Amino acid sequence: MTTDIAQNIADDGADAAETAETTETVTAIGAIDIESMVAPPSPTQLAPIPTPRAD
Repeated sequence: MTTDIAQNIADDGADAAETAETTETVTAIGAIDIESMVAPPSPTQLAPIPTPRAD
């Protein structure tokens, strides 16, 4: 009986650790995605600004 309880506690701890690791990974991936969406474009990505013509 005591062994079963100890095993259940160990299993719960392992599940919690796995959940925390998964959450950490998902959070890191989400942060990368958000960062790529809000980061300003590099100068090489910008289209040239047309020079106004003096007519």
